[in-house]
Amino acid sequence: MAQTPEGKVKLMGAKIIKEYDPYYFCPVTGGFGSSGQFDVVVLYKGWFIGVEYKSTCQKAPTLLQSKNATKAISSRAIVMLLHKDNVEELRYLLEDIRNERKITPRGRSIWPFDSVV
Repeated sequence: MAQTPEGKVKLMGAKIIKEYDPYYFCPVTGGFGSSGQFDVVVLYKGWFIGVEYKSTCQKAPTLLQSKNATKAISSRAIVMLLHKDNVEELRYLLEDIRNERKITPRGRSIWPFDSVV
């Protein structure tokens, strides 16, 4: 079965997440949940991390995804918009959390803040 470019990035992210063994889930919103949710939600050592995957850095989040990212950030979550060229940032974040390095949500969030409403 052929895999989409975004699907390849999701697999790379899933591999990284599984290395750290956090609690995580992929919200399924198909008609029953609210739209614009993160592709994966990771809860690791007290941190809420919302991850949205795109195939490349040219793919922008939707307006609804940006609104939800803003709400998450205002609740002290870390949000990440990851693509094939920056997916390793997820590993760096999880490693910092594992090693109890100082983390600030806005400072570790990777999201095009000019698109956040």
